[in-house]
Amino acid sequence: MQVWVYGVYVKKGSEGNQLLICLYVDDLIVTGSDMNEIEAFKSQMIREFEMSDLGKLTYFPGMEFTEDAEGLVMHQMKYASDILKRFNMMNCNPSSSPAETNVKLMMNEDEERVNPTLFKQIVGSLRYLCNSRPDIAYAVGIISRFMSEPRCAKKQPVVALSTCESEYIAGCMAACQAIWLENILKEMEIELADIFTKALKVDRFIKLRSLIRMKEVET
Repeated sequence: MQVWVYGVYVKKGSEGNQLLICLYVDDLIVTGSDMNEIEAFKSQMIREFEMSDLGKLTYFPGMEFTEDAEGLVMHQMKYASDILKRFNMMNCNPSSSPAETNVKLMMNEDEERVNPTLFKQIVGSLRYLCNSRPDIAYAVGIISRFMSEPRCAKKQPVVALSTCESEYIAGCMAACQAIWLENILKEMEIELADIFTKALKVDRFIKLRSLIRMKEVET
């Protein structure tokens, strides 16, 4: 059985302060609303374990971080640019929202089949981009439903014996992830489920996107 060592932990401090710790294998990100509590936590970890303080965060597996007047900004600017270049979309027109409202996608058997490998590569790239662009997660989730015979680079912990069983397993895993995300958002006192679960009109989409602190990164 394969075990993934990662997680996000929230520590409630004094006077309503919060300490957030992100663990990925042997890397830690520590942030919070009180610098004294952050320094105390780092000092305790250094005493207990052999570790180094690398200072302010600039890079974490696949993510870039820059500082501006409002604080720290997480982005994937280079990765997003590489996606557009890789799939020849640098000259495409931008859109104000990632999904149209009241549109139901379905399989069209009459149209010419697309390259399944290329389609999976595009969707896979977009799914990774969702780490810094949660506002496109719903739209990417919708198009992910149309990947036939999906492949995976790592050995699966459970082997499905039928299509029905594989869909049941995928549904259970998705539900677990949704519950985990809901609990994290509640702990952080964020109630913005609409942007993650449905297509929105442009004005509503832009409003919710601003409430989850997303902003344009200057090139």
